[in-house]
Amino acid sequence: TGNKSIGLGGQLDAADGWNLVGNPFPSAVDWDAGGWTKTTVRSNTFYFRTNGAYASYNGNTKVGTGGATNIIPPCQGIWLKDSTDAGGTLTVPQSARVHDVSTNFLKDNKADKSDSPVISRLNIISSNGPLTDETVICFVAPSSKNADGFDSEKLFITDANYPQVYTLTDDNYKMVINSFPAEDAVTEIPLGFKVGVAGTFTFDFSGSETLESSTTVYLEDTKTGDIQDLKSNPVYTFASGATTTNTRFKIIFSQSTLPVELLGFRAVCGEENVVLSWATASENNNAGFTIERSADAVNFSEIGLLAGAGSSNLVLRYSFSDDNPDRTAIYYRLKQTDMNGSVSYSKIIQVTCQIDDAGFQVSDPVVFNDNIEVEVLNSKGTEVLIDIVDLKGDVIFGRHFSTTGNLDKFEINGFQLASGMYMLRVSNGEEQMTRKFFYD
Repeated sequence: TGNKSIGLGGQLDAADGWNLVGNPFPSAVDWDAGGWTKTTVRSNTFYFRTNGAYASYNGNTKVGTGGATNIIPPCQGIWLKDSTDAGGTLTVPQSARVHDVSTNFLKDNKADKSDSPVISRLNIISSNGPLTDETVICFVAPSSKNADGFDSEKLFITDANYPQVYTLTDDNYKMVINSFPAEDAVTEIPLGFKVGVAGTFTFDFSGSETLESSTTVYLEDTKTGDIQDLKSNPVYTFASGATTTNTRFKIIFSQSTLPVELLGFRAVCGEENVVLSWATASENNNAGFTIERSADAVNFSEIGLLAGAGSSNLVLRYSFSDDNPDRTAIYYRLKQTDMNGSVSYSKIIQVTCQIDDAGFQVSDPVVFNDNIEVEVLNSKGTEVLIDIVDLKGDVIFGRHFSTTGNLDKFEINGFQLASGMYMLRVSNGEEQMTRKFFYD
């Protein structure tokens, strides 16, 4: 009887603030009941293992994943993360005990509690046969696009067979429950995916009916180029090797009232050109696109025109080749012109090819599906040594590659890197160039 207090280890401990604690009562307890002391528990969130993956519940949003609710079963072990360096105290009040033994501890958690601040949400379940994992995107008015108390950090498992899924905040934290302040005109959210085996996997989306009727939600697969309307087709099946990727998939919420609903504008360096590509989810009296280029992201000049489709409700794809790019940082934008002459502009994108007609040049590395790609121009045609070096100066990878004297693309893989900043170093025996990159 009485309240129960449990000491928590802080973030300076070896476990980085993660604590495994148990429900100290022989009855269930209500995480949302009054009387708890859990001010140092990050995001008011607890986690526990269910069918192999972690279920989670955020007491600020009243949202759970994996079937978790606010009710913690008797003697159940839960994981908490303490947000302080030294650690705090968790107090479980006796008044939080729930004596109705018929309480359903795990349920299909698509409907929020009546006191939830969540306006709308999207549930995403990732499947590898019977193995599943879940993440949730919420729209909560008081939240922000960066990590805050309405978000719950992703807790990963080590089983390679589980297709683990999560989303990223604007400040690049991996979240199992990720809250945003409102459904903007266009909101793009990276959807992360981690699995240790190759196979065919499925994303199953639900909850889109809670979104505003004017909001369309899409999944973009940047590897295949697929863009799928999730309100009309909520299941997406794809092939993948063993990977941890934060860049392959995007969730795009669109409330566009413009003549053109623009998706996925990007630029990719070719051997002698830059290829621009984009897609439109819908067009209304779209006369066309003017492609503009700049060296300083301020002063733009026209480099091409593409006709629009007029009016369409289909996903349409466009591409344009800039055959005379500057070999430094280049900025691009699209100017869309309506049939009545009104114009709107896309976001500005930037690409750095750093390729020259002669000499020795190295592009910025591109990390994709655990591969690191780099383009090297070594006019001498001799071997180059490519090293990957951590910030302590230790060489993680080193290998010689043959070059042709023209632009060569090299793919580096077959090793594991922890998340963090690294240096890619390329030497041809006479010159050496170094490029920083972030591996996640």
